[in-house]
Amino acid sequence: MYAHVIIDNPSSQVDIEFDYLIPRSFNVLVGMRVKVPFGPSNKPTLGIVLEVSNETIYQGNVKEILEVLDKEPILNTESIEIAKYIKKETICPISRVLNLMIPHAKRLKTVLYLQILNGNNLDANLLKEFKGETICKYTPRFDKYEAVIKKAIENNDLKIIKDAVEKKTKKWIKKYIVNLEQYNLFFDELKNIDAKNLLMDLKGLDPLTIDEIISNYGVSEYLIKKLHKTNYLKEVYELSSKIKERTLSIKINDLPKIDYINKYMDKYLEFNKFLYLCNSKTEEQVFIKELIDKNNLEKKNTLIIVPDILRGYELYTLIKRLFNNSVCNLNSSLSENEIDEYYDLILNNEFEIIITTPAYSLWPYQNIGCILMIDQESSNYRNDQSPRYDLNLVMDKIASLKQSKLVYHSYCPLLSTYTLSMLDKITLLSTKVDLEKDITIVNMMEALRRNESLLISNTLKEKMDSVLNKKEAVLLILNNKGYSKSISCRVCGSSIDCPKCKIPLQYHKEKEELYCPACYHKIKKPNMCPKCYSDKLSYNGFGMEQLSEVIKKMYPNKNVLTLKDSSYLDLEEVIYSLNDESLDILITSDTFSRSINSKRLKLVGIVNLDVVLNTPSFDANHQAYSMLQHAKEIGKDIEMVIQTYSPKHYVLKNFILNNYDEYYFVELNNRKSLQVEPLYEVNRILVQADYNEVFKVANNIKKTILNIIKEDIFVIGPSYNFKEKKVQLIVKHKNKNISNLYMHIYELYQKTNIKIIFDRYSKNIS
Repeated sequence: MYAHVIIDNPSSQVDIEFDYLIPRSFNVLVGMRVKVPFGPSNKPTLGIVLEVSNETIYQGNVKEILEVLDKEPILNTESIEIAKYIKKETICPISRVLNLMIPHAKRLKTVLYLQILNGNNLDANLLKEFKGETICKYTPRFDKYEAVIKKAIENNDLKIIKDAVEKKTKKWIKKYIVNLEQYNLFFDELKNIDAKNLLMDLKGLDPLTIDEIISNYGVSEYLIKKLHKTNYLKEVYELSSKIKERTLSIKINDLPKIDYINKYMDKYLEFNKFLYLCNSKTEEQVFIKELIDKNNLEKKNTLIIVPDILRGYELYTLIKRLFNNSVCNLNSSLSENEIDEYYDLILNNEFEIIITTPAYSLWPYQNIGCILMIDQESSNYRNDQSPRYDLNLVMDKIASLKQSKLVYHSYCPLLSTYTLSMLDKITLLSTKVDLEKDITIVNMMEALRRNESLLISNTLKEKMDSVLNKKEAVLLILNNKGYSKSISCRVCGSSIDCPKCKIPLQYHKEKEELYCPACYHKIKKPNMCPKCYSDKLSYNGFGMEQLSEVIKKMYPNKNVLTLKDSSYLDLEEVIYSLNDESLDILITSDTFSRSINSKRLKLVGIVNLDVVLNTPSFDANHQAYSMLQHAKEIGKDIEMVIQTYSPKHYVLKNFILNNYDEYYFVELNNRKSLQVEPLYEVNRILVQADYNEVFKVANNIKKTILNIIKEDIFVIGPSYNFKEKKVQLIVKHKNKNISNLYMHIYELYQKTNIKIIFDRYSKNIS
């Protein structure tokens, strides 16, 4: 029997299945991890079994599997089919997809061992380090013998052995339980009263640690060990759980009955794929509760995917308060041990409700009745690292394979998804509820003419004063974490730019550093212009740090917090402070504001709408509309103030009128002119090669594409991408089968030194 194995190696040059002979004593199944010898040196390497067969097409000597790492497959056939689908759609090595389906702890790390071949010739001090063994793991204590070891290897006195071991480390706890067999037969023979009393107390109880027994029953350690030695107590070992409970101090009120949600649930039973347009936070909570109730009745699990960590904690807290079901919340802030433990529990189908960020959305979940994608318009659902996939499309495929229902939740849906609903290719769950909202638009051009503040207009200041005087809270939204958007020289006029991307670096005052918003390159803030050496530097634009500085001066007696990071503790501090009335003004971004829900919030201020409207992306208008819609739905009685230099923008106009359909048609016409999504698919192809040939390769790829696809296709470039340090082509097309052409191009260059990256779902194309 032969196993067709994918090697854990991200290189496109080994993106094929390798055949390995299965020893007769091994039980190897599809989806198992195996340790195999790989390469000329037969380095022990992790592999995933994709197929088992009686034949091999390999003509040479087939190597044997070294070890089977799993008792049961950790990936099911659905997972492998999905991995192949993503590979085809994203044109990347399948090992990179498979690595998203298993936790990092289940991959292998290389370990070095030293083996003594001739101890007589070894340095005496080095020999002592082996402590009588002939093979010893290489640890830092051998570093001081580096030169000696090197010489011993050259003289054939020592040998280096490489192995691969699992990264995870599970901790087992020793506990004690009454041995009923010994107890029933010989209890009367015990003469020690303390021993008899302890055994009677422990009989029928779950296992306890020695410390728990001593603490609860006031006995000595000696007595416990004596009872174990005489077989009255048995030792058992249990895994120590690494999972920590993390809920927020959110107050969950009794949810109202909403008639049209019941109508949604009737449709839920009839159809399989939905777009749910939400009207408010309360409605969202009612919908999620009803959805989980339906799955519970059908004894099915619910998979909820959230775009960011904070949204996950918000929903986890809600669901824990509403249900007695087993719930897990997966995100990248958890420890590696927690993630690994969760994975094992998921393989055992221990959770009825799973909440996860995109990072763990491809795990092999079981018995899924419904997949709910929260805020499906979020750009976080587009993975910008290989494999570069669109999770909305992947979840559609997964739901189809699992025969699960798929619900896209949104306050402002993707134009492509809304189009599908209009074509009746997806069931629309929507009841337009025009929430009464007091919205004030501040024309910042006029405010500037009146010499008002660049950050807080007089109108916003008056609204804030009114709210704060009533001991209520204010939320200010600004999509820029730093202090200023750029630093320029007043003498020569040049800005301090990113050396990679050639765009201005943003200034972060807290760390006195300059960051690139595109590639995150950072440098220490210079004290003078790097071009003319003048110390007359100007700070342009503003971010959260500067806004916080201004607000604290404006309201010295008020408590001001800035939420900039996706930290559980930071979010809990905000929620707790809002509840105990110690927080007056919260400053955060659009994304993080979506996880804030408090009755104390009475004013939301969009500090600078133009920061989003002027983002260099064809999707900027939609991001702005989405931000406004989310801010509007934070609370029923919350007043909004929107500061902008574009008060007549059609995004703002249709938002005020609550007319998404009108916005949709205007935006669709604009995108038709630009030939972008959803009318055209916009892809990016990155080429990395020697300088002398990189543009030639890119031009050849361009010619190939244009020669094969004749209609509805535009290829822009080649041009140099400073951020990626590669040459790029932008491809706009309507061809549904273009992945076949991309795969052909990928295979042409797979065994060369030329690297081709296909970015079909980029969120960074401007």
